[in-house]
Amino acid sequence: MDINCTVFGQAIAFWIFVFLCMRYIWPILIGIIENRRKKISDSFLAIQVAEKNIKSSYMKVNNLIHDAEIKAKKIIDEAKQYRDSMLNEAKNEAVIEKNKIIQEAYVKINLKKKCIEKELREQVIKIIILATKKILINSVDLNQNCEVVKKIISKFW
Repeated sequence: MDINCTVFGQAIAFWIFVFLCMRYIWPILIGIIENRRKKISDSFLAIQVAEKNIKSSYMKVNNLIHDAEIKAKKIIDEAKQYRDSMLNEAKNEAVIEKNKIIQEAYVKINLKKKCIEKELREQVIKIIILATKKILINSVDLNQNCEVVKKIISKFW
């Protein structure tokens, strides 16, 4: 055999192999490649959709956070108002209680004052009676004694 015949035979076998591959194997490989390309394209579209969803979700989350901050601020303001109203009520009740205690103290002081005044009058009367007894013992002039007693009594009333 000649080298040219061998090369020519190998070339014909190669072209038959290529023809059979292109006829039967190539469409299968192209189908697999197209399916893979389609899956990659679908995945790319899914990624784009997911990115859009993430962006919209991010916007929704930011809106929810903003709304939550507004609600929290409103709740804090309401709590401050409630605290202030409670403090004002407590202050008002304390002022009322203070005035009540002061009024009771004035009543007690006035009662004590009247009792002390009564005791003092009684003591003054006793002193006047003692003084009168001494005067009467020392002198018997009734007119003069009555005038002295009247002067002493008038000083105390």
